[in-house]
Amino acid sequence: MRRIGWLSPLVLYLLILHSAWAAEIAINGDDFRPGVVQAAYGFLHTPYLYGGSEAAGMDCSGLVCKVFFDTVGTALPRRVESLFQSGEKVGSGLRPGDLVFFNTTGQGPSHVGIYIGNQRFIHSASEGPATGVIISSLSEKYYGERWLGARRVIENDFPILSLRLAAEPRSLAMESRFVPGCPVQILLNSNLPRKQFVTISFKRADREEMVKRVRLLPGETTPPLWFTPREGRWQIEVKDQEGGLRGCVSFTAGEN
Repeated sequence: MRRIGWLSPLVLYLLILHSAWAAEIAINGDDFRPGVVQAAYGFLHTPYLYGGSEAAGMDCSGLVCKVFFDTVGTALPRRVESLFQSGEKVGSGLRPGDLVFFNTTGQGPSHVGIYIGNQRFIHSASEGPATGVIISSLSEKYYGERWLGARRVIENDFPILSLRLAAEPRSLAMESRFVPGCPVQILLNSNLPRKQFVTISFKRADREEMVKRVRLLPGETTPPLWFTPREGRWQIEVKDQEGGLRGCVSFTAGEN
């Protein structure tokens, strides 16, 4: 297990060992980046369509949202300005799957693409020698003059928060800090005695932001649930179908 934020593997192990239920954080390696690039290639030559995000036509942010949703099942912000505030700023060392941004209107971030390596990026262009989903180079004069920067929404690839549920849960506060705007996988593993539906509540600053309901079998691990935290202090609660608390974990996204 690799370190995330400032929660060391030793501290995490001790927390798991002494809890009636437990939470773990793991890293997927580089599995997602090739998938993102491959999915983006699949939309080459798709025509440009303002507001579009499907194979019939898409704009620049529509391409980004479609690729990431198809690859990892998570929804990124739809507007370029919001995407530019997501994830982590990249100074140097661009990696495939990073988002690259340009000021094409003179009024801030207005165009986005997906970096695919070798100074190239794939994007949906609305004007120029070629339109629609094309591949361009960061070294081209047009894009060099309009370069704004890059953001990394795949931070060490997507973290996994794995929750093991037991009959007598105890709350667990994790001193790990997630990157706001970076998707997190939630896995539930049940040690409950029977099949049942559980409700997962995602709360930020004591306000409920999202609720999901899934079926669990004893000893089963659910398919990944995707969650993209905004900045702040979060709490995830898992309750059984009678309303009993079966797990609770809290953590911070950002510097709050």
